[in-house]
Amino acid sequence: MTDMLLAGFPVEGKTSNVFPALRQDQVAIGLPGNPIAGNGFTSVAEVHQTYDCLTKGKNSGSYKPRGLYPNLCSRSADRPRFPRRESTPAGSRR
Repeated sequence: MTDMLLAGFPVEGKTSNVFPALRQDQVAIGLPGNPIAGNGFTSVAEVHQTYDCLTKGKNSGSYKPRGLYPNLCSRSADRPRFPRRESTPAGSRR
């Protein structure tokens, strides 16, 4: 999705309706920062691999980004405050 935002894309597949490319300073990569975030957790190694793919064209495997974005400077790890796993009676506070 980062690549799409940086390159622009046709909306609903219509070349007459294109979402324009954003500048590199307008885009950040947001990822779950904790394994208990569910199925969306991304390891640090995968974050670096993705960043290298978008900025240097390296470590991209079969995926080829539409462009290289060497000025993509933002990486963000979302770390929400997940509730503890033990059960808490409804309506009680910690």
